[in-house]
Amino acid sequence: MSDTREQVTQKVILLYIASNLPGLTQDELLQIALGTMYMDYFTFSELYRQLLTNGFLTQAQRKGETERDSNGQPIWRCDITPQGQQILDSLSGTLPLPLRHHLSDTVRQCQHQLADEASCRASYLPDERGRFKVQLTLQDHQEVLFELTAVVPEERMARQMSERWQQQHEALYPRLLQQLLNPQTEIPEAGTGQQQERQPSPPSGD
Repeated sequence: MSDTREQVTQKVILLYIASNLPGLTQDELLQIALGTMYMDYFTFSELYRQLLTNGFLTQAQRKGETERDSNGQPIWRCDITPQGQQILDSLSGTLPLPLRHHLSDTVRQCQHQLADEASCRASYLPDERGRFKVQLTLQDHQEVLFELTAVVPEERMARQMSERWQQQHEALYPRLLQQLLNPQTEIPEAGTGQQQERQPSPPSGD
């Protein structure tokens, strides 16, 4: 395969992945692309830059994004543009058949994984009093299994709750249900605090 034809194939691979898995991060796109064995890290970086420059891919921060990078900033996601989709439609048939099968299987596996992740949602928004409203949900297909809304005073707390729910919902959900349903869970009644009721003293004998 000539260098020019190989580069075209590699670009079509990236466009195919971006078209079928919209909203991937650059690192997620990289890992899937490396799995095809058609490019290395340096090739990916150069081709990805070219596709962005030529307007075939776009990379942006989405409004209301709850996922954060290591610096606490909203992550950037990439999507194919209409121009990129036109290129993909015209060149996807040039991919070798084994590669097309591999890409199809890979995309299907990733779609299942993303669907599982989509069943767990976390978001937060500021309210009119400067606080933050956090909403945590867990769905099974289209049915809502669990939904919790809480108001916290700081964005840091809202972000921490959202991130923990997304990362640990499989452990947190049954634990919350257990606490709510367990009759042996001790919950102090309002106004009683931790003080025990004082018993009247018996009358003293004469």
